[in-house]
This record gives sequence, C-alpha cells and structure tokens, in this order.
Amino acid sequence: MPKPGGRCVPPAVAIVPATLGGLFLTALGIHWLDRVTTVGRAAWPYGEGWDVLAMTMSGLMNLWGPLLLILTYAYCRRRRT
Repeated sequence: MPKPGGRCVPPAVAIVPATLGGLFLTALGIHWLDRVTTVGRAAWPYGEGWDVLAMTMSGLMNLWGPLLLILTYAYCRRRRT
C-alpha cells in the first residue's frame, strides 16, 4: 500500500469511517425491516410480482452493514497483533 510521505497510515483512518458507515447501514436495515413488517407490500410502489423481487434484493442489501462491521472488527484485530 502506498504510504503518503513515506509514513504509515494509522489504522483509525480506516476503522472509524468503516464503523460509522456500518452502524449507519445497519440502522437503515433495521428501519427497512420495521417498515416491511408493519406496512407490508403496500410500502412498495412496484407492480404485482416486482414487489417480491424488490423485497428480496433489499433484504440482501441489509446484510451490507453488519458484514462491514464484522470486517472492520477483523481488520482492527489484525492490526492490533
């Protein structure tokens, strides 16, 4: 990895934004899950049949936040040792 000015990049430069982004995406996923369970299919502005595809893809996108937090934790542990 290139080092700016010949110095090592501190791990916090990657850990802090990744943690904040992971928490934000996880919160969005929780909001989406709440919306789907309380409103149901009426919350989707898609035609018949497309709503199932939209819910499936949105459900898979909700894994992005927790997975980012898991990878950030693994990076933090790796950099500590």
